[in-house]
Amino acid sequence: MIKLLEIVFSSYEQFQLDSSLSSKLNKPKGEIFHKIVRLRSAKNYPLMIEITYLPKNRFFNISTDILEEKSLYSYLSSKYSLSVDKAAETFRPIIPNSEECSLLKISSKIPCILLERFSYEENELVEYTQSIVRGDKYVFKVNLSTY
Repeated sequence: MIKLLEIVFSSYEQFQLDSSLSSKLNKPKGEIFHKIVRLRSAKNYPLMIEITYLPKNRFFNISTDILEEKSLYSYLSSKYSLSVDKAAETFRPIIPNSEECSLLKISSKIPCILLERFSYEENELVEYTQSIVRGDKYVFKVNLSTY
């Protein structure tokens, strides 16, 4: 099997929510979260930066060793019986900052898309991810149907 999408683990830290994230996530200021930063590439072309926030009170310990080899959801499902039953996503255009341009190997003139995902398990937030996606190399397709 040929692996088309490569995930490069970039950084990990545990931190306390500041006022801004606390408000965005509707969680108390100071609550401890895991922060995982990964770079997704295809054929050596960086495509997106993923910054994932996970509540420590739900996921006590994150093994960073597996984050380049296994999907995060697969890991959390097997280790913590995660079962996401609802998610909300928003997409909006952004101009990347200098750090994002460096990681994505693009000029500051290339627009990106900010994808924000809030994932829930039994109405409790279990993941917040910000993905900064190259606007020149990525296409989003959404299929809608009636019930």
